[in-house]
Order: sequence, then structure tokens, then C-alpha cells
Amino acid sequence: MTEEIIKQCKELLEALGIPYIQSPSEGEAQASYMVKKGDAYAVGSQDYDCLLIGSPVLVRNLTSTGRRKLPGKEAYTKVHLRQIRLKTNLKSLGISQKQLIDMAILIGTDFNDGIKGIGPKKSLALIKKNGNVENALATLAAENIPSFEEIKEIRNIFLKPVVTDDYSLNWPGTNNELVLKILCDKHQFTRERIEPILEKYSNVEHMMKQKTLF
Repeated sequence: MTEEIIKQCKELLEALGIPYIQSPSEGEAQASYMVKKGDAYAVGSQDYDCLLIGSPVLVRNLTSTGRRKLPGKEAYTKVHLRQIRLKTNLKSLGISQKQLIDMAILIGTDFNDGIKGIGPKKSLALIKKNGNVENALATLAAENIPSFEEIKEIRNIFLKPVVTDDYSLNWPGTNNELVLKILCDKHQFTRERIEPILEKYSNVEHMMKQKTLF
């Protein structure tokens, strides 16, 4: 993913009239922040980190095809939309968001390897019994246990992510000629392929303006 690819993606989004936000750090962190603010309904992601960051709602398997490629294979499996609500699950598990993060530290995150032999069930039991990850680790005779400073740093990644308020969610509408110029003139797509899609897209825009339909 080069700077030029990112630049071209932004140009196409602008031509389609779709707002975008340049996140100062992780995309999931920015999206989760926007959902917490009420600027969006849910984060659409396969990454459970959104729940650790505090997104109230996570939607998984958000695809247009209804299928997902199996890792490392030339095969696909059918998938169904799955909505996960953070507060509902925390209440069901009997833990806080901070304790959910502590569970993740025991299991392993993008920022630490976790403790060998500890999965979701065992980590939940340890955190509920001991209160936090520091107390839980004190009961274990394991190798590569993270230090208190490392635990604090990992927690802060999820509890205090770097995000921005510098964004605007305006939907100005599609500039069809600019879209055609970008896709057809610059990237050799045929007009026969793009124009029918733009026509369908304009119908959706028209429907969204008719508030009484919803």
C-alpha cells in the first residue's frame, strides 16, 4: 500500500462523493471513536480489536458477495453478517472493558504474544478470579511474562488511542464525469463497464434523499 495508491483511492472517493477520514494511527481506533461519538452506527471490520478500543457495535462479515476467502487456500466459504454489541457482551461475561483488554493481553494481541496455553475461557476465568492481568500473571509460572510497564503500554494503546476530530461527513453526490476520467482515462476501464454501475449508484443516492422512504 503505497502513498500513490492511497492518494488515488482518496481521489476516487471524492469523485464518488464518499467522505473519508485520514486516521493519525490505527483505522480501527478512528472508526471506533466515531461510533462512540455517534457519528457512525458501527465499525465494519473482522478485527476484534475494535471492541478492545471500545466500539459500542462491531459488524463482521460485511461483504457484498456473502462469502470470504479461506486463509492460504483458493477456496471460499459462505459468511453471514454478525453484529456484536460491547455492553451486552461485557454484562454477559461479568467484566469491564478494561478487564476485556486484560483478557486479550493474556491471550495475545497485535502488540504482545500472550501466554502459552491460555485461550479465551482460561483468560476469562483468571481475570474474574484475580481482577486484573497483573494479579493473574502472579499466579502463573510462565515464560515471557510481560512487565508491568509493557502491560501499561498495551492497555493505553486500547484505552487512549490516537484519533482525530478533524473530519467532516458530508455526502455531496457523485461527479460522474470525474469518475469516468479516473477509471477510464487513467486506469483503462471501459465506459461500458462503469456507466451502468454509476447509473445504479445514482438511483441509491436518489433514494437516500427521499427521507419518507425510511
